[in-house]
Amino acid sequence: MGLTSGVYFVQSGAFIKIGVATNVVRRVRDAGWAWNPHEVLPLGWIPEPDGDEAYTLERRLHVLFTEHHHRLEWFHAHQSILDYISAHAKSWPKAEWMAPQVWGNRL
Repeated sequence: MGLTSGVYFVQSGAFIKIGVATNVVRRVRDAGWAWNPHEVLPLGWIPEPDGDEAYTLERRLHVLFTEHHHRLEWFHAHQSILDYISAHAKSWPKAEWMAPQVWGNRL
């Protein structure tokens, strides 16, 4: 898989999750299937090969968007967060998101 460690952004309904993972594809797959009853749309990701840097960036983003915080790593889908993602995150390649090897027999 081309997406490895970094900070990821996914949207589910009126909320955006700002998270970090060492395997972004697996984490977002789990977000969409394992622990979220709603559809999950991957918005983008910021690669950070060093796990410590990824966690530092995630914490900075949580502080930056504190006023839109909902609970845990979920934030209200405010335009300022969407603008940040648009300006700083890489697009999520559809091939990575929809690849059968990511989803196994779930599709």
